[in-house]
Amino acid sequence: MNNKKIKEFYNKQIVKKYRNDYEFNRWFKTSRLTLDYFMTYKSIRHHLSTLNYNDCLEFGPGPGTWTKLLYRHNPEANFDLIDISEEMKKQFKLEMRSQHNIDYKLVDIIEYETDRKYDLFFSSRAIEYLENKELFFKKIFSFFKKNSQGLIITKNPKYGLLRKKENLRWQHRGQIDIEFFKDELKKIGFENIKVYPVIIRIPIIDKFTDYFSRLIFEKMYKKEISKYFLFLIESYIIKFDKL
Repeated sequence: MNNKKIKEFYNKQIVKKYRNDYEFNRWFKTSRLTLDYFMTYKSIRHHLSTLNYNDCLEFGPGPGTWTKLLYRHNPEANFDLIDISEEMKKQFKLEMRSQHNIDYKLVDIIEYETDRKYDLFFSSRAIEYLENKELFFKKIFSFFKKNSQGLIITKNPKYGLLRKKENLRWQHRGQIDIEFFKDELKKIGFENIKVYPVIIRIPIIDKFTDYFSRLIFEKMYKKEISKYFLFLIESYIIKFDKL
């Protein structure tokens, strides 16, 4: 997938679809979206709870929806945020006040260069847009300190009962199979790779099953993913270490 095409897509969508209010229209416009936010928020909070970090790199922060959680967990840490959309950066400035230890950079992650090493890498629903995922994994490996952690949330291509990849909108066709993702991380040198559900949906009538989706989520989100429930998992979080 062309990174420039994604940049242009989101710059236009912020104005046209999201009416210059990305965070509300993305996460709170309907009850189902609000539930998606709740599940993602609770999942991130849970997985952050045992982590300590001083230097964090976030890829695809958008308006800072999840940056807030990273910041609250350690307000004294340094945060470098990488995005390619100018409109997203404008949304970030609306949602979060400027902090001296947060640096929002407009750059392609593959072209990003820095002397800083990070002990936390975080990304939510952004890596599926990248053309060369193998190069991306190698790139972030080079940014890690020893004894550092990564948390990546991405969509599950096996969610649903009858969904086919070729039927997805073009911007969602880069979704990553869990086993492939784990193998790629292992190949590069990451260890302790574990995968957990984030957003749970009941595929057939998910617009009318918020209550049951939340019940299932509460039972599953702290447990590693079972292959028997992949069709219920719209997105997942993969955790990994560089030792």
